[in-house]
Amino acid sequence: MSGLTLRNMVSSENEFLAEETLVEVVSNFDHPALKFISGKFGPFVSQMVCKIPLWLAITLKKRGKCTFVTPDWMKVEELEKVIVNEKTQKILGNLPFHYIEVSQLLLVNARDDIESPDRVSALLQEVEGIRMDRIKAGIRSVATSVNRTERVVSANLNNAAAMEIYGIKRFFLSSMDTFAWFQPVEETTIESSAADVQGQSYEREASSASTAAPDATEGRALRRFRNG
Repeated sequence: MSGLTLRNMVSSENEFLAEETLVEVVSNFDHPALKFISGKFGPFVSQMVCKIPLWLAITLKKRGKCTFVTPDWMKVEELEKVIVNEKTQKILGNLPFHYIEVSQLLLVNARDDIESPDRVSALLQEVEGIRMDRIKAGIRSVATSVNRTERVVSANLNNAAAMEIYGIKRFFLSSMDTFAWFQPVEETTIESSAADVQGQSYEREASSASTAAPDATEGRALRRFRNG
């Protein structure tokens, strides 16, 4: 990440990094392979599928040179499965690290290439909401451990996506700093596991009366799926 850290990352930098994601397109032209600093992509053969970075695919799409192949994880059937898994599994599902940014860019720049884009957008919104609720429940579980005088020195966020981390980073990091002030010095160190942070089922989260909410502005920033 060339010097970028969790504390100073912003959403625009996440989107920039997401544009390096390789996506499949169907070329509408013939051309030898293109050489860039980041690699060699192509050759491009008319009506043949090839993998190229998202930023290049968007550029070609705007010029009418290609059409997108919808990623498998972004299809309606797969997103419906993801929702079921997120509601029943103990840890977050293994979605692409930049799934929020990539799906948003595709919905904005290649909406006509996506089957049932409105349905896809709604499902992505639901997936994001469920996962964020589970992450917040996990943060509460860490706070509970501190209240029991257990010493928590770190917390895992396995499978959390880039924008999900961005959405809770200020609240979470400041909370960990606060927890450190109240933790007993001589207690046996207990490093929180992935289950501590992400092991809350969605049903438990939904029934909870209190919610430890991160910064409201950052929470709204995550709701990025729109109709173009």
